[in-house]
Amino acid sequence: MTFSTDRPFRRGLLLAGLAIGVALGGTAIAAPGQLQAARDAIARGDAVSAEVALERATADGATDRAVAALWGEACLLAYDFDCARRWLAPGEFAEGEAVRGFQLLGRVERDAGNPQAAANAYDQALALDERNADLWVDIAEFRYWAGEEALAYQALAHALRLDSASPRALAMRARVIRQRDGLLPSLPLFVQAIDAGPGDLGLLLEYTAALGEAGQGAGFLAASRAAIGRGGQNMGLYLQSVLAARAGDFETARTLMERVPQGIGGQGAEILRAIIDIELGNLRNAQETLARFHDRVSDDPVVNRLYLRALALDDRNQAIVSIFGNAAEAYGAEPYLKVAVGRAFEKLGQRDRAGRLLDQAGRSNSSGFTVVPGFGAAVAGAAYERNPRNFDTTRDFVAGLIADNRAVDAARVADWFAEEFPTTRAASMLAGDTALASGANAKALRHYSRAAQIRQSDRLLLRMAHTLDRLGRSRDAREKAQTYLANRPGNALASRILAMKAAEAGDWALASELLRYLLAGPGSRDVVLLALAARAESYVGRHDDAQRFGRRAMELQPSNMFAATSYSLALQQSGKTKDEADRRAGIHPDGSRFPRALSLLRQAAAARGG
Repeated sequence: MTFSTDRPFRRGLLLAGLAIGVALGGTAIAAPGQLQAARDAIARGDAVSAEVALERATADGATDRAVAALWGEACLLAYDFDCARRWLAPGEFAEGEAVRGFQLLGRVERDAGNPQAAANAYDQALALDERNADLWVDIAEFRYWAGEEALAYQALAHALRLDSASPRALAMRARVIRQRDGLLPSLPLFVQAIDAGPGDLGLLLEYTAALGEAGQGAGFLAASRAAIGRGGQNMGLYLQSVLAARAGDFETARTLMERVPQGIGGQGAEILRAIIDIELGNLRNAQETLARFHDRVSDDPVVNRLYLRALALDDRNQAIVSIFGNAAEAYGAEPYLKVAVGRAFEKLGQRDRAGRLLDQAGRSNSSGFTVVPGFGAAVAGAAYERNPRNFDTTRDFVAGLIADNRAVDAARVADWFAEEFPTTRAASMLAGDTALASGANAKALRHYSRAAQIRQSDRLLLRMAHTLDRLGRSRDAREKAQTYLANRPGNALASRILAMKAAEAGDWALASELLRYLLAGPGSRDVVLLALAARAESYVGRHDDAQRFGRRAMELQPSNMFAATSYSLALQQSGKTKDEADRRAGIHPDGSRFPRALSLLRQAAAARGG
């Protein structure tokens, strides 16, 4: 519920009610009791009850100074930043409440997107009590939010030195380790945080979700049942539905989600409902859900992939090209987007546009890395000169310089920024991207390694693996992907990189295992994965599966030569001669393609619904 700022009117009604109560022989509850009631309501997350208790405390004689910090926290709880500032910004608090008041003001300004004002508020709190562990957790969160991860880790370590049993500090440490090092190393830290703060239902649910993502089904079910038993029934059911969907049991997932009220789980729950609808054939329901998300944020890759899949399965090709056509033809568009839109154009008979997109996708770099130019150096440079210490303007300027073939200037700007902000991961990533774009691979790896010391991510793993490949260190790239996957079981990107590396090394059994896992999930329409799986299955002796994967890759993208040669190999391994296999795969002896074979493949794809 949104918190009303119409205080005078509501206060007048409440005072009148209290006066009537006294006239009838009742007595007003003493202000201290109402203040405690407000604290209890805030602890429950109940802003409305806190507001009522504070109004009563004021009516019973509590001063503004006595209620200022509580009012500020209640307003913050209701996301009413203007209300919170009115109570907190004057800095007039009851004795012993000033540190808390300025700490809350820091949170208000942080959440409102005012980093300098937040920093000032935290400085005021520190001046009063620099040994407050809870305050240092706030500062760690603020620094993390601002992109200064290294400084955030320092602040968190200081909080734990001040209070090694602080539930908030332990919980943040678990979250940080989860993001930086992976799921598995974080699990015992979540347990430690829960032991320190056993009443934190939200933390228990977070731990439950981590167990599910780590594939620890038994532990996940035990934790979710514990959460349900402690009042977290709706979130517990939602998390169980997630686990069922991960296991491919979409009927059970739907049954569980039907018991979860709307609003529980936020956007993630709505995306899950769309995934369930897709898997169970309720395509129009899924499209409506995903269209709402796409209208709000058009560049979300998860939403876009799901939306494209829902439209493609429903054969809504005109909708695909109308919604995604411009994005697919833009510079730097992702290969999956080019393939999906290219196939839609093909089904609509627009062969030229289809061929152009499919050829571009087929030539895509296996790393998936591109540097996308922004506004150009002239436009971006003007913004950069006004604010050279701002990350967004620096990034756009560097991208513009690269687009203008000014790699040396781009590297100079990016390197200066990384040295100026050595504790900011984004600055090191930008410098690494710039070095990679200019071919300075060893330098790029140094920058990426510095960023990885702060925090790993899929995006960073992709760049590091690609850079190691450029340096001729393919074995190191494979080991990095293995380590990443070991700490993040089921990670799709690490599995993909490892499958590619296993194939390069001739470890076809491992490649087959990983590719089957990937093709059972979101990679089911990935032409490169399907073609590689055709080769892997051929070499391990599963010839029927090899032909099935190869044929599917050809149907999805008939112009892709890697798909064609993989299909031909699968046919040869099953006993066909090379000439016959090449002919069926549409490969001419001179390396060109047989138009008739391509036409038959397209007809087969159309008959099967793509």
